[in-house]
Amino acid sequence: MNRMSTFKYLVEGLGRPEYKQEFFLLNELKQLNINLENVILYFKGLFVDDADKILYVFSDAKFYILSINKGEENTLEVQILNINEIKNIKYIKEYYDNKFKLSFIVNDVTVKLNPKLDTNMHHVHNYNEIVQEIISKLIN
Repeated sequence: MNRMSTFKYLVEGLGRPEYKQEFFLLNELKQLNINLENVILYFKGLFVDDADKILYVFSDAKFYILSINKGEENTLEVQILNINEIKNIKYIKEYYDNKFKLSFIVNDVTVKLNPKLDTNMHHVHNYNEIVQEIISKLIN
């Protein structure tokens, strides 16, 4: 498992003042009292200035979406969905550099994961590995 998809690594790396929103989302995830050892985390917008911060969490039974609500300052939204309701899974693999894109629908929510857009250039490789982990979890 890629270290950037683990709760422990993200909490240690994002515990600085410049990552206030990100830490806010991680703290809320901790409050949900789920087993954080057996989940895959995908932090969309991490290390991208002015990007919306969305934390996707894939557990064995549930799919969580935690996001900052831009309409109401300093509030967050948490969606808890059943992972078995994920449908229309589609992934694209670029043959020349093995980069992945993933999209799926769960309860009328369309989720699109694209490592090239969801983080900075220094972490695209890590995010690509995380997308591969998510694909494996969803199709197996």
